[in-house]
Amino acid sequence: MHAAANRKEHARLYDEQDQAYTSMTQPDIWEEGDHHTYGHLLMESVRDVRRYVRQMKYEHPTLVEHAKPFRPPPASHILRFERSITMGERHLPSDRKVLLRVQ
Repeated sequence: MHAAANRKEHARLYDEQDQAYTSMTQPDIWEEGDHHTYGHLLMESVRDVRRYVRQMKYEHPTLVEHAKPFRPPPASHILRFERSITMGERHLPSDRKVLLRVQ
């Protein structure tokens, strides 16, 4: 329980930092000490990546609590779907085919 609260606190702090950066307005006249437009776009993309990394670090571990183990369908089901996948090859016509078996 303590770990979940700690993750939420870290996520809240990082979100506050990102909001502080994104709430800054760009000056109308370029000043020599400021980044150009491409620099601001690069910093924005870095902030996006940081946000996704934080999600992976703090939010995705909590999803394990909701995971359910895979159980194959019982033999009493009437429909069965089969699909073949060729590993290492992309976009083969046979990969798009699905075989439907009806008992």
